[in-house]
Amino acid sequence: MKQRWFSVIVSVLVFAVVASSALVFGLSSARADEPGEKKAMRKDHLLTQVLMPNGRRVLCVNYPCASSPHTSVEIRILDKKTIAEPHLTSPLFFQKRILGETNSSDIRIKDVFDGCYTKDTDDMLMETLTYKDAKMKIFGWKSVFGPREAAVLYEVENKHTGNKELTLIFPEASHCPFGENPKHMTPFDMKVFAFDMLPPMFDNPCELIVWVINGDRVLIQDRISWKGKRGYVPLEEKTEKVEKKKRSADDEDEEDEEEEDEEEEEEDEDEDEE
Repeated sequence: MKQRWFSVIVSVLVFAVVASSALVFGLSSARADEPGEKKAMRKDHLLTQVLMPNGRRVLCVNYPCASSPHTSVEIRILDKKTIAEPHLTSPLFFQKRILGETNSSDIRIKDVFDGCYTKDTDDMLMETLTYKDAKMKIFGWKSVFGPREAAVLYEVENKHTGNKELTLIFPEASHCPFGENPKHMTPFDMKVFAFDMLPPMFDNPCELIVWVINGDRVLIQDRISWKGKRGYVPLEEKTEKVEKKKRSADDEDEEDEEEEDEEEEEEDEDEDEE
C-alpha cells in the first residue's frame, strides 16, 4: 500500500515538473518571436551604408533623429588600439558641452557653425578654430541629397592611447533626413537619417564607431566597417576622364612635334652656317 502511494506521489511530481517546464519554454518562445526590445536593438537595423546614383556612399542611421532637436551624431575613425579595445574611446558630447562655448579668441563656435550652415551658396565653406587643446574644422556644403549640410571635424588626443582621434560630428542631426523606412517594424525603423561623409578622411575603407546622442545621453552606440566614400564612377565622369586623357595625349604629341620642328630648324641653321 505504501509503495503504491509512493509511486502515485512520484508520478504527480514528475508531471508537475514536466508541465511547468513546457509552460516556461512556451512563454520564452513566444517572447522570442515577438518584436520586443532585444529585437529592436539588433545591430544590423541600426547602421547601414547606401551607394547613391552619383557614386558617393552615405552612412544611414536607423533612428528617428527628428524626434528631438537636440539629437546629434558623432562618427569616429577607430585605430588598431580602439578596434581591439573600443572601451578606450568615448563620445565628445559636442553639441551639449562644446557647441555653445566660446574659444580663447572670443569666438562663439555656434555662430561659426550657423554661418557655414545657413549661407546661401553651393560652395564648400570651411572655418578652422581651436578650443582648449583641440583643433576643429567646421564645414558647410551642398550635400548629395540637395539641401545644405554642416558638420564639424574635431581632432583631439585620446588620453588612454596617446593617439590623435578624428571625429565627424553632425550637431543638428535632425536636419539630415533621408527617407522613411517602409518596414515600420520597430521604433528604430520609423525613420532613416543619412549623413554625407566628408572627403578625404572617409575616402578609404575604415572601421567606424557611431554614437547617436541627446544631451549627455547616448541613445545608440554601434560600429560599422565603412567601405569608403566612393563606389563606382558614374559614366559621365568616366567619359570626362577618358577625354582628359585623350586631350593630354594630344597635347603631348603636339609638344613632341614642336620639339622635332625646333630641332630640325636648329640643324638647318647649323648647316647654313657651315
